[in-house]
Amino acid sequence: MKAVKDKNRIQIEITNACIFSCTNCYKFVPHFVRPHFMELETVKKAIDSLEGYQGQFGITGGEPTLHPNFVDICRYLRKKVPPDQRYLQTTGYKWREYKTVIKKTFAERVRCNDHKDLTQKHQPMLVAIKDVVTDDSLRKELVGKCWVREKWSAVINAKGCFSCEIAGAFDALYNGPGGHPIEKGWWAKSDEHFNDQFERYCWQCGAALPYPCVTIQNRNDQVSISHYSELEKRQSPKFKNNHVSLVVKKYSPREIRQISENWKPWQNHGEQEKDPKQVILQRYGKMGSIFLRCRLKSRRRSHKFRKLDHYLGRFFWRLSNKFDLSPHLNSSNEFNPFVQTVTHK
Repeated sequence: MKAVKDKNRIQIEITNACIFSCTNCYKFVPHFVRPHFMELETVKKAIDSLEGYQGQFGITGGEPTLHPNFVDICRYLRKKVPPDQRYLQTTGYKWREYKTVIKKTFAERVRCNDHKDLTQKHQPMLVAIKDVVTDDSLRKELVGKCWVREKWSAVINAKGCFSCEIAGAFDALYNGPGGHPIEKGWWAKSDEHFNDQFERYCWQCGAALPYPCVTIQNRNDQVSISHYSELEKRQSPKFKNNHVSLVVKKYSPREIRQISENWKPWQNHGEQEKDPKQVILQRYGKMGSIFLRCRLKSRRRSHKFRKLDHYLGRFFWRLSNKFDLSPHLNSSNEFNPFVQTVTHK
């Protein structure tokens, strides 16, 4: 498994409040009775704890722009983190309100998913592998090759530091004992320091289970029996609204091998997911994309150029009208964190 220090990004989950209630949400947003917002001082402590880390500092949620201190967080990030290491994940919900500070802080290092493509599929993390795979050796084999721990980020949330984003989400949902304390150098520790998280959450998780996922157009979360009981006990809003489907099927080694042949859960952005080169071409045009590829090559060779590149990126990003997210948004929508999140129609 990839160590935290070798991951490309560590996410700081400043809130789990969101405007969407996605099917099989990786952060289990629709199952929280109340969203949480990380205290500003805790966010600053989280940023400081990553001193020396060479990957990207991701600001994420939920929807991070719903955090009441989002501007202050961006200001502190600019003060503490090199330009080329800042990264934002957003639905674009408050783009009109925050586009200036977002461009100033993150330049083009913004991942926006407005969830308009209803062919997107989310791996059902609440189908516990311990519930549906009876073969113990097969369970261990699947969990040992988990794609989330290889491809996705570590995370800092209000409960502490976690080597896996999904483990952090489970701990928040079930009010677990918390992660590693938020302190400098936690990210440099070996995997052995996170074994308790592995033992506590990997067997409850469905990430490593080859599974025929449904699209986000289907409103029901797929949930195995152990989670079904927990969500009922905790009065999950999505459970109370009858948007949970119980999975009782047991999967044989043969069925798992068959599903595995075309199973790529990390490609979860639907039929409209584009090749990165095509995204660059659409945003910047033919000449701009050629120039950008030259920039990317130079960034790999020079640390000083990476800093200069941040400001070049801001300049060319502002010239590109095609990257303006505003047409996708509804400026009349205002979010109340104590009202049930909206669902896809």
